[in-house]
Amino acid sequence: MRRLPSLHALRAFEAAARNMSFTRAAAELHVTPGAISQQVRGLEEELGQPLFIRAPRKLRLTDAGRRLLPTVSDAFTRLAAGANSLSDQPMRGRLVVSVLPSFAHGWLVHRLGGFADRYPEIEVVVQAEPRKIDLTTGEADVAIRYGRYAAGNGLHVAHLMDETVFPVASPMLLNGTKPLRTPEDLLSHRLLHDSDLRLPDDAWLTWATWFGHWGLTGEPSIAGMGFSDTRLVNRAASAGQGIALGRSVLVKIYMEQGTLVRLFGDEMNAGVAYYIACSEARRHETKIAVFSQWLQEMAEEF
Repeated sequence: MRRLPSLHALRAFEAAARNMSFTRAAAELHVTPGAISQQVRGLEEELGQPLFIRAPRKLRLTDAGRRLLPTVSDAFTRLAAGANSLSDQPMRGRLVVSVLPSFAHGWLVHRLGGFADRYPEIEVVVQAEPRKIDLTTGEADVAIRYGRYAAGNGLHVAHLMDETVFPVASPMLLNGTKPLRTPEDLLSHRLLHDSDLRLPDDAWLTWATWFGHWGLTGEPSIAGMGFSDTRLVNRAASAGQGIALGRSVLVKIYMEQGTLVRLFGDEMNAGVAYYIACSEARRHETKIAVFSQWLQEMAEEF
């Protein structure tokens, strides 16, 4: 059986990577920065590759460190959840989950009954809202967010899943009077635009980016439609109103129902992901730990 790395070293690595600081990790684990540095260096030697790039006053993860962090973070979350489930801490209470409306509608609500079946004494309250909230003051117990998130500022953040983007359309458009066989066929169809783009890297969700990807230089012959909500984009596409750029996490339910199909086989990696976040001080509370564990299980299955 393969020998596992030291749990102390893994814990030091996880805290340092989450805080992007040996000093803050040391304060969190009640040891010295030197002890954190020594544990991490020992882990790097055991793994045979560096996990951090150590620059003056700055710490950055290497590619190996970025690959390792989600696994280690998830493992400690599961251990905490398992231990808490055996403690005297009650497996009940009210759990407030802040989530983007598009993710709640397109992914979460279709799975939430599974959590309720597993933990019937925990009341889940979903707050579907785009605004940022302060988890450290108790506005919500956990938040599911989208983008590029890092731990720190009193938060514990865990990766859930990445996202890809690809064109989707209603099956009724595939074999209509203007068939969709190649990207060039898009020029004779109405395109649906998601105008609810908040991230600096949201360019991957624009038709201009996709036309560049295919080398298309022409202009669509039909005016498009814009929507301020991703849910409306997906509904319009499933109703045959035009072609949309589907986000893999949010259109799967439509594809499973047969109201949307993927076009051309091409996809682009969004470069951003979904995360679950909670207050670092509360991450081991039973209701938060078990919800985080269940959510990551669902993300792995997806």
